[in-house]
Amino acid sequence: MSQYIKFFLLISLSLFSIQSIASDAETEEKPNLRTFLVIGEPNAKGWANAVNNPSDRQAVMADVFKNLGGELIGYYFGLGNGKNYVIVSMPDDEVLIQAMYLVRLPNDWLHNYTMIELMDSSTMAQALSLTQQMRAANTAQ
Repeated sequence: MSQYIKFFLLISLSLFSIQSIASDAETEEKPNLRTFLVIGEPNAKGWANAVNNPSDRQAVMADVFKNLGGELIGYYFGLGNGKNYVIVSMPDDEVLIQAMYLVRLPNDWLHNYTMIELMDSSTMAQALSLTQQMRAANTAQ
């Protein structure tokens, strides 16, 4: 993945974190959401469908994720690599999340498809701190 895509994804995730903090301040309680980066690489059949039926995929998919209780954060295409990058937040429901992954597999439009759960920076800092504790405990034995 190019440095520009990594930078763009980091900026997008940072903006999402700020939005999440503001949303948490609201009086209504929101469900626990998990955030995913979905990377799809259409095959020839997928590209033929896209060319024959051009549409703004972000506009189409935003309603789909909203109806599932989630939120489409962003829908991007990599320039020159033939991949799309989708960032979504979904309710903490393993069955729903697995179904979201599986729904794309049988359509025969993808060469490659990956779904990665993302972790925010503060959670990573906690993991790093725990790693220090585990290393210290391991060396003490």
